[in-house]
Amino acid sequence: MGGTKSWRILLVTGVTLASLAGAQQQSPPPQQPRKEWPDFENNTQAKLMRTMTLAEALQLNETDTLKLRSTLESFDARRKPLHKEMAATVQVIRRAAHGDRAAYPQVDSAIAHSLELRQQIQQLDRELLATLALGQPPQAKAKLALAMARLPRQMRDLMRENKQDE
Repeated sequence: MGGTKSWRILLVTGVTLASLAGAQQQSPPPQQPRKEWPDFENNTQAKLMRTMTLAEALQLNETDTLKLRSTLESFDARRKPLHKEMAATVQVIRRAAHGDRAAYPQVDSAIAHSLELRQQIQQLDRELLATLALGQPPQAKAKLALAMARLPRQMRDLMRENKQDE
């Protein structure tokens, strides 16, 4: 049974990497300056890690893992504009914190906007949890909630590792 699970994970991983690699070959991303806000949505390795972590928590088969990936992508599409706005807002706050007088008048509105954006992102996370937990037994819901709670730190660690490898 353990061999079957490993085989399924490898199959799904291969399909996921092949489809993501194909998408990247179609349109290479333009060179952009370094961002101060982590770009999880465009990190293939982070997406794969998140998909596999949640699939393992829910003990999904390969078909359900592909459905999970699709669900995650739809939520990412909704989350991405919020993260872009957050990056711009954080940039204003950081500039003001570093003494940029031109940013001072924008600080109060930037702080208020960042708090609103965090609430919207948290609401999306709640919706994602509710969507993924739908029809799951209590133990699977609990494992899912724990996995989702650990993911932000795991993704930050992954991004740091990737940054050090550059």
